[in-house]
Amino acid sequence: MKNQYQRFRLKYQLLLIVIIVFLVPTLFFYIVLLNNYAQSQMEQSIKSAQSALEKSAAQVEQNAQACVLTTQSFLNNQGLTAALQKFVLDENTNALELLDFKLTEVTANDRLINNNPYLYQARIYMDSDRITEIMPLLYNRRRMQRQPWYQKERSLMEGWHFNYSDRLFDSESWNNEQHLASLVSCCYSFDGMYLGILEVSTRMDLLFPTLFQNDKETWNGFLTTDGRLYYNTGDVPWEPETTSILSQLDANRAEPQHSIQKTEKGTYILCYYPLSGLPGGLVTASRLDEKMQGIKTTQNLLVTGIVLLGICFCLFISKLIDMVLKRFYRVVSAIESIQSENLSVEIPETGNDEIGILASSIRRMTERIQVLVSESVQRERLIKDSEIRALQNQINTHFIYNVLESIKMMAEIDEKYDISDAVTSLGKLLRYSMKWSSPLVTVGDELEYIRNYISLMRLRYDYSIFLTIEIPKELLDQHIPKMSLQPIIENAIYHGIEGLPEDATIKIQGYRCQVDNEDAFRIEITDSGRGMTTEQLTALQDRIDGRSPDNPSSSHGIGLKNVQDRITLFFGASYRLQVAAEKDRYTQVSITVPFCEN
Repeated sequence: MKNQYQRFRLKYQLLLIVIIVFLVPTLFFYIVLLNNYAQSQMEQSIKSAQSALEKSAAQVEQNAQACVLTTQSFLNNQGLTAALQKFVLDENTNALELLDFKLTEVTANDRLINNNPYLYQARIYMDSDRITEIMPLLYNRRRMQRQPWYQKERSLMEGWHFNYSDRLFDSESWNNEQHLASLVSCCYSFDGMYLGILEVSTRMDLLFPTLFQNDKETWNGFLTTDGRLYYNTGDVPWEPETTSILSQLDANRAEPQHSIQKTEKGTYILCYYPLSGLPGGLVTASRLDEKMQGIKTTQNLLVTGIVLLGICFCLFISKLIDMVLKRFYRVVSAIESIQSENLSVEIPETGNDEIGILASSIRRMTERIQVLVSESVQRERLIKDSEIRALQNQINTHFIYNVLESIKMMAEIDEKYDISDAVTSLGKLLRYSMKWSSPLVTVGDELEYIRNYISLMRLRYDYSIFLTIEIPKELLDQHIPKMSLQPIIENAIYHGIEGLPEDATIKIQGYRCQVDNEDAFRIEITDSGRGMTTEQLTALQDRIDGRSPDNPSSSHGIGLKNVQDRITLFFGASYRLQVAAEKDRYTQVSITVPFCEN
């Protein structure tokens, strides 16, 4: 079961790779494409709403201009102003004067109102209760006090007033269905005398035609600078949340604005457009849910189709993987038998591809293992029969060299040149380490040992370790303590490079220098590993120099301290080992020894 699970796991690993490489990017591409399309449609809806609102604003400003121009014409009418001033100053106005006022000013007012379809009424309220009323133009103060916009302070009455019912006459005749908007202004004579209040009004449906064109998915309104929202209260029902979100818009801004608002009822596009000449701007709220429903449906269908195609594609790839791995499973079964010490298992011929090469290599390896096992049994017999070797419990160095040479030849016979090179490096490394005729060796010999050491260490890691050597020729014959560079290289690999996800470089440099006015040379070994912090560097240098006690739980620095001790022993306290490092960049270890003229 375990083996079958492992096989299935390999299959699904390959299948997962296919999904990650092909299906996931494809699905991601379509999702991004659809999202971009949805975003584009949303932006188009916003532009359309803004464009419609801009056109409506132009119409509202044109309608409002009729009230503004009418107001200006009244205020600039010298004849009207003079007549009003006479009425204020002379309470005993005769009938002839009143008739003349009616035939001129009132008739002109009627003609103005009748010729302008956007105007509802123009009225002047005199600041007196004794003024004779001349309808429909001139009224006394009592009439004005009935209007909803009336305030005791004149400054509070001036300006625009919206959505009120005309209460000029008795309450029984109030027309609550007549929603008006008016521009109220104070009338003054040309010498600055207050005369009364001018009211120029129009109907709300004429001033704001879009407010009465709502549909089930769009709400239009007028938002004043003081936060009041006016909208159609007729047949189209307004949702409370729509009123709430529109009221949150800032009507004091002088530029258009829009936003997307999500509520429990749905998602809305909110737009605002300021009105010139009016204290506020037009607002609109449009539901996006139905507009985006078609896009979501298309998106869901495409995603579903992609998923179904992906499943079919995975099933096809799964069958294809089974066909490819079928021969591989046969080789795996043979390896499992070999693992169970069944060296006589037959390994099937599987062709000339990589799997066939693997099967052939395993077959030759099995044959070689059988030979080696036989030789090993014979060798064990010889060892047991040799009392001297049993007592000495030693291995002749020449025997090790011969065995390594045999393994090398076997590897070369099988064309395993990487194994052959590794065995050669190992042989050179052992020969160098076992040959201890002198505690000092040349720099050239030590570097050759380092090359063999690095060559063997490369076999242990999935990434490459590059060795760069920049040593002048005059230093190659100089002497250093034997095995003084190897601990440094070993430290660089185990503490600086091991575990990194990328290739690493070890650089060895040498140059001449002066120590206490004497000729010397320095060898620097720099790795591109993880480096050290300032605290770690200080602790390591103190340990190497003997300024801090050894930590039995840590092996970091033991080899370096040994090198330091040997350099000091051979050459004196002026020659030593030093460490420099920078976190996540490098570690550099240098040794300094005397330079001797040959």
